[in-house]
Amino acid sequence: MSMIKAGLKQGVFVFALIAIVLPLVIIGGGFLAYFKQETTAEINDDNLHIAGIIRDGVSNSLKAPRRTLNVVAGLAVHPEYALYIDDLMAQMVSSYGFFESIMVLDGNGIVRHMGIANKIKLHRQDYLGVDLSEAGHIATALSLKQPTWSDTYISPLSGEPTLSLTVPFNSGIVVGSFNLSELTAAVERHLPWSHDRIYLVNNKGRIIAHPQKKLVLQQVNVSNLPVVRAGLDGREGIYEYDVEGVEFIGAVVIIPETNWLVIVERDKGEVFRSLRNMQCIFATVLIGALFLIIGFIVYVNTNIVKPVLAISNKQIRFVITGTTKP
Repeated sequence: MSMIKAGLKQGVFVFALIAIVLPLVIIGGGFLAYFKQETTAEINDDNLHIAGIIRDGVSNSLKAPRRTLNVVAGLAVHPEYALYIDDLMAQMVSSYGFFESIMVLDGNGIVRHMGIANKIKLHRQDYLGVDLSEAGHIATALSLKQPTWSDTYISPLSGEPTLSLTVPFNSGIVVGSFNLSELTAAVERHLPWSHDRIYLVNNKGRIIAHPQKKLVLQQVNVSNLPVVRAGLDGREGIYEYDVEGVEFIGAVVIIPETNWLVIVERDKGEVFRSLRNMQCIFATVLIGALFLIIGFIVYVNTNIVKPVLAISNKQIRFVITGTTKP
């Protein structure tokens, strides 16, 4: 009889699991998996979309300085402009805003003309005649005879993170230097949330624009990050990785004119906060269902199984002894 009682209890428990818990696990688990997949796909699309917007914006913003330097190169080859080319360059620097200085060097890398932004309290006479032929990007431009971007450096004029574009022409080169604050401002405008990060990395893996200015000033090298390594290898896309215990979903795209990288990072913990909340709700519902099953089993055992077993026990004794009394 005890075996029958145990079998009935087990049957009730299995039935409750199949009828209540199993559907909850299948439906809830399937929904959570679908929600995670859709959220991940949405975040990936957003990251790539934002990175693409910034890439296009930076590409467009770099066209204007290059056009300006080409104009300066055109002026430099005409002797009639030699007397006032410095003033013209100073006006260009002041008007366009993105330059802090423009210099015209001769074929040997000697500064012959210069325009400086008004906010910089230095005199161009201090730089005229200076030999810059040993500067890395200028030496490269002189050697390759093609436009060359410098690495990030701290400008001796402004003390700010700066980049220079060197454009050779037939009798010399034009060097335009501009502050990276404009790039950082472009990055900050597209931050989706305060916990996300967007920054630019040059082709050496060093940060050139970042909401945290000190990282630009320190020229922090982030080439060890998987998303940056992929970009430096020419592979755009989505990557997941860990930075000091924080998991990120990052997108990388390449700015073709300079081979700089746009990195858009989303804190994975923040992204899936709502998913964790749903998981907690689901776990609570599942625990509640288990308590419900236990209550159901107790109820069935007390109100159905025991009476049925009692009747069956009496019938068995009646068949064996001919009486229902013990």
